Amino acid sequence: MAPDEWGKDPTVQLMRKVFSRMELAERELLEETGISMWDPRLRRWRGISRAAFERAWASATRREIDLGEDQAGALYAHCLARTMMREGIESARYHQKDETIKRLVEEEFF
Repeated sequence: MAPDEWGKDPTVQLMRKVFSRMELAERELLEETGISMWDPRLRRWRGISRAAFERAWASATRREIDLGEDQAGALYAHCLARTMMREGIESARYHQKDETIKRLVEEEFF
């Protein structure tokens, strides 16, 4: 088996950490709201949230706002919570304390 050449790339390492934080944040949000990971609505919610996350991440990059992996997870969770809120599912994660994340997400949903 060949060694993981991609795994040595710092950008790939960062993105793996970001995805890990996103998965953890989603799992915690689902546990908090009592939504099953098999809920059929999740596919649509994830698509909406991922698109908003990507736009918010790009906006942060253009503004030279450096989001670390923990903030990336929080950003995705906030996007997902916002999407779920539109469907009537309230979450404490929607009430984000990090003003930068809150502002980035609000710009994408309005």
